[in-house]
Amino acid sequence: SGVPARSAPDDACGWPNMMSSNRNTVVAWILLAPATIFLVVLFVLPLVEMLVLSFTDPKLSFDHFIRIFTVPVYLKTLRITFQTALIVTAACLLLGYPLAYAMVRLSRKWSVVLLALVGISFWTSFLVRTYAWMVVLGTNGPIAYVAKALGAESPRLLFTNFAAILGMTHLMLPYMVMALFAVMSRIDPDYQRAA
Repeated sequence: SGVPARSAPDDACGWPNMMSSNRNTVVAWILLAPATIFLVVLFVLPLVEMLVLSFTDPKLSFDHFIRIFTVPVYLKTLRITFQTALIVTAACLLLGYPLAYAMVRLSRKWSVVLLALVGISFWTSFLVRTYAWMVVLGTNGPIAYVAKALGAESPRLLFTNFAAILGMTHLMLPYMVMALFAVMSRIDPDYQRAA
């Protein structure tokens, strides 16, 4: 009777957990399969095909990539694109940072109100917002009307770099605010008091 009772091996207890874990992994992959197939067929494959064509059309060469850096039109387009992206990012940061900071610092009630106002622009269609700016900046819009009422010539605002930057800033600002708000709301207020 002095012999201790044998305990079950460690792996015997682990079998049900391992089988449950394997089953969960299989279920997760099955659930991910439709979205993964969708992305691969409609996003990854066209990108791969475009990449292959850029090297092989009409023959195997780097001609297309050389043209990007040697043809002035392409260089000008690249410069304008990066310049616009930089201005829009800076404008979104300058406008979004104070708003996100206010959302974090205000009471919960006002924070929710501001968050809802920012969220409304996510629910508004991209086309509706773009068309609204076309109406505002157009030759018959409110800015042109005010200019005519003051006796000044109506400024040409539509289809300019200014209009593109204004519209893109309006479209991208909610993303900047949401990203900054998510980061700021996780910062412990004690750190600010300690600093």
